[in-house]
Amino acid sequence: VCKYLDAIKLDWFHCPNGGKRHFRVGAKLKKMGVKAGVPDVIIINPTRDGSSGLAIELKVGSNTQKPTQLEWEAKFLNNNWTYAVAYSIDDVIHLVSKHYGK
Repeated sequence: VCKYLDAIKLDWFHCPNGGKRHFRVGAKLKKMGVKAGVPDVIIINPTRDGSSGLAIELKVGSNTQKPTQLEWEAKFLNNNWTYAVAYSIDDVIHLVSKHYGK
């Protein structure tokens, strides 16, 4: 996903919120402003349909969004962002094509 987004020259970043961490590291990150449920990929370029950007939550297999992720989805949608869940690189490519024409 990273290589693809870089190759097509969109302005994006990844929020490294996932993964298992020692509780002290988690506490430090929380103090630094890390928020549970923030989508994995944030593309800040406006979309073709006029939304502010595209937020993508990456999932694998049969995983579904957690309550904190659903809360962030609603926040993005309520603030003129497009939000999507992708399960593969093909999903990401389809989303980018649909929303950016790339």
